[in-house]
Amino acid sequence: GDFFQPDLPKADLYVLCRILHDWTEDKVNLILSNVYKCLPSGKELILSLGLPLPALTPSGDKTNP
Repeated sequence: GDFFQPDLPKADLYVLCRILHDWTEDKVNLILSNVYKCLPSGKELILSLGLPLPALTPSGDKTNP
């Protein structure tokens, strides 16, 4: 299905894996809104979000705030 369209295929479970980080906040809201509207009562949405890796400092140290 196309998460930007409001008529997603019906499912008991939607899994979004490493999807939301590539979109603007408006697009993320649209995706999640469309999934929520199509999700039957009592069913689930699983989100797997990849976090960006910390930038290396010039010394190669991976620590940062």
